[in-house]
Amino acid sequence: DLSDGKASTFSPIFQNAMYFDYTGTASFANLRSVGPNLTITPSKRVMLTAAYAWRSTERQADAVYVQPAQSLAGTAACCRAVARALRVSANWRLNRHVTLFEEYDNIDPSQDLRGVGGRRTTLLITNAQVKF
Repeated sequence: DLSDGKASTFSPIFQNAMYFDYTGTASFANLRSVGPNLTITPSKRVMLTAAYAWRSTERQADAVYVQPAQSLAGTAACCRAVARALRVSANWRLNRHVTLFEEYDNIDPSQDLRGVGGRRTTLLITNAQVKF
């Protein structure tokens, strides 16, 4: 109901901030993400991934939610198109004990979302996993 002044269009059943990628921790919670994803495995130890996605809310009337499931002020019925996202990652297994992971994410908000304060988000993640 757009006339009651409440943003109650989203029910966060599964609150996994990293559902699509690491930017989920600083990005939007209620969205659809559609786009191509290419993964190349040049060797048994290296995997490279590139993905591009268009992100949108389910309906025009939906507010945009950020973590932890709070509606972003001014977004109720403002914008169905939310952002475009680019993700590039590399996973390198050095040996059976050590794996390195690198991910670059760039979220570019839609023009409507920029109108209510949305900004580009760029994130670089480096992760080392050691197994004993």
